[in-house]
Amino acid sequence: MTEMEQVVQRLESLEQSVKQLADSLAVALSELGKARHDGNGHPSFSPTTDDGRPIISTDHPLIIRIEGVRGGAPITRFAGVSVHAIIGWIRIGQTPEQIREGYPHLSIAELCEALSYYLHHTAEIDGILAENEAAYARAPELSRLAAERKKAEAKT
Repeated sequence: MTEMEQVVQRLESLEQSVKQLADSLAVALSELGKARHDGNGHPSFSPTTDDGRPIISTDHPLIIRIEGVRGGAPITRFAGVSVHAIIGWIRIGQTPEQIREGYPHLSIAELCEALSYYLHHTAEIDGILAENEAAYARAPELSRLAAERKKAEAKT
């Protein structure tokens, strides 16, 4: 058997394994009463948070969105750390090890997935970072205006 034939045989075996897993998942989800199917007959479901908010999957399995969490921005699935925060830390020179020191619950896999997400969605994450930078730049001015307002209210 040639090397190519061995590769094809292995791929066919893997495809069969994936189909069996998908079928098992469909059965399990059906038992839970959550089973749905996409247009291709594949099992799918819409997981939710404990308070019922939908967990929105992205094209990166370890990156999700939850309405109302981090402004709906993409976050890591298990640690809940926003992708833009990770990219911001990297931009200021932090290493992945330093980031994980601050967030020990952030797995290496999630950190890598956040980097991959950024590479595929650069404009989106750069936009979030720019919005945050603009908000921080306005913060001193907003604080000054609030202090002036308090002074004016105290005089009346």
